[in-house]
Amino acid sequence: EKKAQEIFSKIDGVGKTEVKISVKAGYQNDYVNDLRTRMESNGEYADSEYNNETVLINEGNREKPLLKKIIYPEYLGAVIVCDGGDDSNIRLQLTQAMRSLTGISSDNIVVAKMKK
Repeated sequence: EKKAQEIFSKIDGVGKTEVKISVKAGYQNDYVNDLRTRMESNGEYADSEYNNETVLINEGNREKPLLKKIIYPEYLGAVIVCDGGDDSNIRLQLTQAMRSLTGISSDNIVVAKMKK
């Protein structure tokens, strides 16, 4: 929100800006968990046994969890309030900018004029 606010306020005609973004889920780290596979006596792999232990790796003199992937936020909608919010060109620019930054559809972005 703060970064979007900083960027938007630099657009000509926008002026003072406040941004609120609603999020379904924030950033999450997905770590690698220990997975062990049993080997049958005939040399074939059988069902896997799942341990809920996170795999740790050595980094210098400490251990840290092994990161599989970062799950990025899922945004629901945004409200942008700014001095130039009554100008249709400003509203269009801000809607397009927010859509580009977050992937929120235009239907879920509101741009309004800030009261004085």
